[in-house]
Amino acid sequence: MKATDNLHRRYKHLFALPSAGTIILLSYISTLLVITIPNVIINVPSFKLITLITLSFIIVSILTLIERSITGKNTLCTSRRLLATSLFANIWWIISSIIGMILLQGQDHNQFFILGMFATISFRYIIIRTLFTERMRALIISSLQPILIAIITYNTWFPEILHNLESIIGGLLLLIGAIFYVYKIEESGSRVRLSPIELLKDFLEAWTSDEVESLEEFMEEESSETELETIFFKFKQNDDSIAIITNDIHPGPFYPVGSSNITAQIYNNLKQNKGISPMVLHGIVGHERNLPSQKQVQRYLQSLHKENIEGESKTSSKPITNKIGNVTVTGIKFDDSILLIITLAPYGMDDLPSNLKKTISNEAKKYGINKIMIVDAHNSESGFFGRKINEKDIQDIIKTSKKVIKNLQKSSQLKFKTGYSHSNNESRFKFDDDVGPGGISVIVFEINKKKFMLIGVDANNSVSELRGMIKEHFKNRAEIEICTSDTHVTAGKTMNIKGYNALGELTSTEELLKSLDILFKEAVKDLKLSSFEASSVKSRVKIMGKQIFENISGSVDKVSQIGKRFGIMLLSLYIIIITIVTIL
Repeated sequence: MKATDNLHRRYKHLFALPSAGTIILLSYISTLLVITIPNVIINVPSFKLITLITLSFIIVSILTLIERSITGKNTLCTSRRLLATSLFANIWWIISSIIGMILLQGQDHNQFFILGMFATISFRYIIIRTLFTERMRALIISSLQPILIAIITYNTWFPEILHNLESIIGGLLLLIGAIFYVYKIEESGSRVRLSPIELLKDFLEAWTSDEVESLEEFMEEESSETELETIFFKFKQNDDSIAIITNDIHPGPFYPVGSSNITAQIYNNLKQNKGISPMVLHGIVGHERNLPSQKQVQRYLQSLHKENIEGESKTSSKPITNKIGNVTVTGIKFDDSILLIITLAPYGMDDLPSNLKKTISNEAKKYGINKIMIVDAHNSESGFFGRKINEKDIQDIIKTSKKVIKNLQKSSQLKFKTGYSHSNNESRFKFDDDVGPGGISVIVFEINKKKFMLIGVDANNSVSELRGMIKEHFKNRAEIEICTSDTHVTAGKTMNIKGYNALGELTSTEELLKSLDILFKEAVKDLKLSSFEASSVKSRVKIMGKQIFENISGSVDKVSQIGKRFGIMLLSLYIIIITIVTIL
């Protein structure tokens, strides 16, 4: 989806800050340089210089705590981020002092020191006002530390600096430019009801601190209500039930906002409230079907008890697989219901186009199929710049699906057994962050003494070669298909170009295969003669739709354009002021 790719591109490096220890060290080093450069020029005694530096470190530490308290309850404003702001702002000060040394060769260098102080205040204001607090508090916080550092640096003769009117006037013009810069961003006009700065703050609070209330409230107001379908394919073993579930909800946009963790939430809801052993898979659905808030998620979960039974069977076909081009489709038929799984592995795949669901369903009806569950296996990542699904793939998906449906219609129906296992039922499984809280579920079908293992992983896609490795590993025991849920529990927060880690990137293949061996054995132990039931639930909830992403993305683009334009103007103003100060 173009809009979500754009938002990820804008924000993926926002919080790639070094560790707290590194930030503290670098911040102190930058303060040391700010003080040392002018004092070295005027040959301040070493002992006095060390005293000034020590005092400045104490003041920076105390002021950081004071600044943190002034911003109130803003969860974005941590000591680490305030120190990082000081670090990057001090670079302007250091550059100004060095320019003064070079251009004026030590004479009247304090003019550039003052100019650097105002450049530092201006930079700090832009960051602090944009991210942390309102105008007046931002101005106080931005000014306090640089002014005190300047007083410490020039000690008793600081008043002499105040005689450099050209530097002070130039510095004030720079600060006014920074204030106007932020004002223009605020008033730039947004395609949504929030100002761009408020939208950015809400987004970052949700992203960094899990404070989702403001962002979810905004997104819910911008969302529209619609009817969604959830399909259950249940396999009943006496008093126990195993269920494969797909729905019209997409996991997203990012954790913990909206339906980002919907797979694990459905799993827990059905396991605890209905005693069902669930496998939640990814349907044919895109990001426009994200739920905007946890309120809507809970509304959806509460609707799941209103099932409408649409088909029953005591028999099953053997799994049938066909391949055309890059597309592989596997299907199993239960009387007049079909489970269809689509993969492009080992070629890249992302969300399949939503209109495929209707196209394939209409084809199935021609063969007398009453209910079809279509699963997007989502098991072969394409990477951020990788291969995208093209028109030929779409046509091959339709052709292959039709072929499988046609072959299933001719196939024999046989008694079947099912067995279930899940990684969350035991503590011995050790997965990394490429496996979400929904864990790994396995369903083994045994039909005419042949086994088919369906693997469902709560993950955001998988590395392209993983499916082939698993098939090879189990080739003498069972046919397999692996599917991921496209969970967005960690989406966007991973500092790689994709914004997520696919299954197999963090958890080793060896660990996954060892875990699947255990889960396969457990599911085989659980094999029992089963009957089938197809049911569905209609839920009315709000979804985000395409427009909200396009509006937010458009606002971000507009702010970025204004920011770049005024950023160039500020830099030009800085250069002009330096030139005037040098000439005068």
